[in-house]
Amino acid sequence: MGLFDNWAEDPQDLERKCVYLADEPRSVMIADQIKTLPLHLKLTLYACIRLLDRDKKDVKVTVRDVFEEYEKVAAEVNTYCVSLSKVTNYIKELELLGFLKCTYIRKDVGRIRYIRMLDRAEIPKYLSMLKEDLDRDKIAAVPYPL
Repeated sequence: MGLFDNWAEDPQDLERKCVYLADEPRSVMIADQIKTLPLHLKLTLYACIRLLDRDKKDVKVTVRDVFEEYEKVAAEVNTYCVSLSKVTNYIKELELLGFLKCTYIRKDVGRIRYIRMLDRAEIPKYLSMLKEDLDRDKIAAVPYPL
């Protein structure tokens, strides 16, 4: 029992933090997360959002589409590209963070069939935030891996 005694010194403080997080709107939490994402996660998310924003109907975006758009975005930012498997892992990570919703061919294999946004109404907001962040990162981007 002594191992976990000090993890929460004040239970009321922990409760206040949980209530604060529950009251915070989802779009505000996602906006805060966008700012802290690493560069290639931002590039992958930006590629997904650009593809999903092209047509207002239910667009069927695949991993290959995202990878091709990712390569274009990486060239715009003047940074190196990662492999298709790495972009697939980034898409899965973005799904875990709550940015995207993926449908799978079979759950046991883990192959992604289609990619969607959870909140389509927020696409323009996320698009502008990512564009702003990527313009800022463009200055600090490394053209080739070290």
